[in-house]
Amino acid sequence: MSCKAKGGGGDRASLEQSPAPMNAGSSASDEKAGKGGKDDKAPTTWKRSQIVPNSSRVMVGDRDDLTLRTMQTHVSVDGFRARVVIDYVYANEHDRQLEGSFQLRLPEGASPYYFAFGETKYEAKAAAPDLQLAANDGDDPKQIAQQRQNAWLAPKEARMVPRETAAIAYGQTVRRRVDPALVEWAGAGVFTARVYPLAPRKLHRIVVGYDLDLTPIGNDLEMKLDLPEQVPQSVVDISVAGAYTATSTPAAQPATVGTRKVFHYASDARSIAIRLSKPGSVLLVDLRGDSQTGEFFASRVMPELPSAPAATTDAATFLVDTSLSSNPDRFNIYLKLLRAVLEKNRDSLKVFNVMFFSVDAHWYKHEFIANTSENVDALIAFANTLALEGATDLGAALGEAARPTWNQNKRTSDMFLLSDGAATWGQSNLHALGKLIDGAGALYAYQTGLAGTDTSALVHLARDSGGAVFSVTGEAEIDKAATAHRARPWRLVGVSVTGGTDVLVAGNPTVLFPGQSVYVVGRGQIGATALLSLTVEQGGTKQVVKTKLGAPLPSPLAARTYGSIATAHLEELETATEAESRAYATHFRITGRTVSLLMLETEADYERFGIKPDADAYVVKATPAAALFAKALAATIGTLGDPKAAFLSMIDKLGRSPHVKLNVPGSYKTAIDGLPAAVFAVPATPLATKLRASTDLAPGLIEALATHKLEYDAVSAAALARRAQGSPADVLKALSSLV
Repeated sequence: MSCKAKGGGGDRASLEQSPAPMNAGSSASDEKAGKGGKDDKAPTTWKRSQIVPNSSRVMVGDRDDLTLRTMQTHVSVDGFRARVVIDYVYANEHDRQLEGSFQLRLPEGASPYYFAFGETKYEAKAAAPDLQLAANDGDDPKQIAQQRQNAWLAPKEARMVPRETAAIAYGQTVRRRVDPALVEWAGAGVFTARVYPLAPRKLHRIVVGYDLDLTPIGNDLEMKLDLPEQVPQSVVDISVAGAYTATSTPAAQPATVGTRKVFHYASDARSIAIRLSKPGSVLLVDLRGDSQTGEFFASRVMPELPSAPAATTDAATFLVDTSLSSNPDRFNIYLKLLRAVLEKNRDSLKVFNVMFFSVDAHWYKHEFIANTSENVDALIAFANTLALEGATDLGAALGEAARPTWNQNKRTSDMFLLSDGAATWGQSNLHALGKLIDGAGALYAYQTGLAGTDTSALVHLARDSGGAVFSVTGEAEIDKAATAHRARPWRLVGVSVTGGTDVLVAGNPTVLFPGQSVYVVGRGQIGATALLSLTVEQGGTKQVVKTKLGAPLPSPLAARTYGSIATAHLEELETATEAESRAYATHFRITGRTVSLLMLETEADYERFGIKPDADAYVVKATPAAALFAKALAATIGTLGDPKAAFLSMIDKLGRSPHVKLNVPGSYKTAIDGLPAAVFAVPATPLATKLRASTDLAPGLIEALATHKLEYDAVSAAALARRAQGSPADVLKALSSLV
């Protein structure tokens, strides 16, 4: 499976469990179990996006698709976390064997852990094949193939493999004209996988499994499952832990299966939502334990942090993403947020400017302008004339916004990033991106809940700048989110859990804002009276804020949630913790920087590349992530994001690879060591384009961009036609929409 996702540079861990953005629609006191806010009207999420998660296709060649006959989805909801297993059944109605490319769009924050492909016993002309699944079937990797064995002929399951080994095995296997499948998850968006062989006149089954967090909506949590429109037959079973009050949209009466409630849909429903009403703090525990690694827990809580107004600047710089990924749903949300921030903070925010960016970047004005209603109306009117196309050069945009050439007085301002955070062009290393805004003021960003958002990138940039990410999952949250940055943050000094060890907070936040939820994981047997203790500091005064973790809920998702957060911590330190990152990622099946899912043809192929089980469980048990992270961070903090350190690390890594023969002469190393770090930096400036308005685009291209149904020939022709009106940069911007 070759993953080609937004942010596909591969050097970000976009699957990391990021800290929950501040939920602008609730407060800590409101979120306590059994207590609602003043307004009992249930807030809603944004309307269904035109870019539908869980949409899939099997392409044969450049223009032909196989027919998707049916799909079945099984979802298990345990508190704040859900596990989704989807069976896609495609028909090869041709009389010859084919090779296809499976493409799938996953929801925001989805962490895939399973992929398998194989022929079924059914003929392509079979009416409605029985998928032989029950609503309470297990979703552990060991169970999935076993449950389908009567109808699935010799399925091939992808294995967790070190990323470099997977890439080499993939390349060498391709050269033998045998197509493997390689999963390299590099960010939110679409991944593609070669599926072969597609037997003639047969149905084929593709199974994908992933975990994700529920979306906070006010004081509730929501699991939203969007399904593609073109599926002729769809069956959905959503199993919810019985400890929670759950409602569904469309409304359905759940069946009771043991201690769980199961919502069943066998109709044409294409958007299903399960809402947990006021769950309060949620604690998942792994009561089954693992004799190799021990027991784990995972919790989502909202600590009650005292709120006080912060000292903010009177100037604001907005970075508004006008790339293809914003078209059209996100851009409309961005403009609503932009207007709300300016209008709701007019008493303190006196001047502003806006930079619009994709692979190019251009300022609305070459100066700060007054925050008046007339200026805001003019800005919104101008923004609505812009074409939404191209890839996203986040690094170039951040570099320009942090130090604009027109800001001769070097006036400081807060930065508001209105983007999905997924870099598809230029720099994508988060440490390097963070260095671009050093000393430029706090950066604030917003999580919309729409598919394709790289939350980990937004959180990293906000954390390193002293800012925050705020959750805006619906219209009702805009006004509160618009002023959320005015609360004074608390510096996080320490964290502990009653009876727990190896405690980690998702995203490794350095500050917390009032109203911000946090995800906390660790090891140990955690009881019903366990407390999360956060040592925080503000204005030189420390205090300990204690929060009850809630009633323990036994869940198989607890261990992998711990694994996601622990792996993200270790992968953030790159080569300093590379061996341990690989062990953690492999054991907990976390695809990302260090590990990929790889599917080869035979067992002999795996042996040929030395792909065999390692003692990963021993490493996980013997090396607690929290202590290792703290020690390695102290040793490497000065080199993270440094271009010279990154180059030397790459040379060292190649020299240690068993698949590469590299002999670096001592004289070369000496010469490299003597060079300044600036020599290794590659300055990035945004493209300078001329054609930015939607009226500059052909009508057919505007429609294709809005629906994200782009064809290479049409985009190429439109790009070349621009050269006469614009410049080579305009041509490149148009072509970058295909990235």
